[in-house]
Amino acid sequence: MKSVGVKELKSHLSQYLKLVKSGEVIIVTDHNKIVAEISQPTKVLTDDNTNQKIEAYLDKLHSEGKINRATRSHSLVDSFQSTGKLSNNRNWKNIYSKLREDRI
Repeated sequence: MKSVGVKELKSHLSQYLKLVKSGEVIIVTDHNKIVAEISQPTKVLTDDNTNQKIEAYLDKLHSEGKINRATRSHSLVDSFQSTGKLSNNRNWKNIYSKLREDRI
């Protein structure tokens, strides 16, 4: 078990993730107070209906009012990754306004 401050963790995240991958548990501190623990997952979902379970859980949280579900069918990042560039014919002001609708 190792302890690391937030700033150090942020600066060397990949190194600490390698330690976690090898089985180490990392305790994260902020001003000498423990704020998190990073370790390997205790259970990995590997069955075929994992996405269905996740969707059902998200639906439950949404119905309880704990989260808001995404309204876009895909993200701009997805379109960038598939084409390698962002389209120039997008109206970025409208896209930004649409993204911020729920905050007004």
